[in-house]
Amino acid sequence: MKGYRLVLGQLIQSFTPDGMDVGIDYAVCHPCATSYLPHSKNNTLGAADERCGGKNSKYLAPSQANDISFRPAVMEVFGAMSQHMEGLIKECATLVKDSLPEDTLTTWTAESFSAFHQQRISIALQRGNAKAIRLRAARDIHAAGLAASMDAD
Repeated sequence: MKGYRLVLGQLIQSFTPDGMDVGIDYAVCHPCATSYLPHSKNNTLGAADERCGGKNSKYLAPSQANDISFRPAVMEVFGAMSQHMEGLIKECATLVKDSLPEDTLTTWTAESFSAFHQQRISIALQRGNAKAIRLRAARDIHAAGLAASMDAD
């Protein structure tokens, strides 16, 4: 797997076939958030598309001015990936002929580059969701405990 490095949120060297550097900025958005609801209530991936638009507005011109190809990598909390993110995975897969290094430990369901990395991204996303739920629950339990102790006084 020589010639590619996938490091989200940082500059990637020697990523595109023409040798141009690629900058990626990633985000995970919730389609039911108040700010995204107008975009997502009647449009599948509306939240992700809106977030991609914001990232392009912020990074596209400065990237082009510095000869960097910019790619927004946006996912929704429920697992949907923006078209830009899917395109990025396909582009990476094409560059490496959709294969993994021989020493990569994988299951039969993820023997290609694209399947393997989509599964890894999905697992990371769901771990993040679980952590967010756990932290919110801990905050709510702590707040309930404080309220109960104030009532006892």
